[in-house]
Amino acid sequence: MASVSSDAATPENSSNADQAEKFKFEANEFFKFEKYAQAVEFYTKAIELNPVSAVYYANRSIANHRLENFGEFQGQC
Repeated sequence: MASVSSDAATPENSSNADQAEKFKFEANEFFKFEKYAQAVEFYTKAIELNPVSAVYYANRSIANHRLENFGEFQGQC
């Protein structure tokens, strides 16, 4: 049976999940004002705290696309 990473958002790590959501909110604000580099930075922080949320990866991908950073995070999950 596969084990879940200790960094994953679980009830025990709900503070990580909460902080990740705060980072996502900040990133979304940067994105709205076309500050894509800052958005990427905050989506990455959210991913570090909650690596199981596909939304963070998708949002970071869009911000990187807007920056034309094609392949910037290739191989990094």
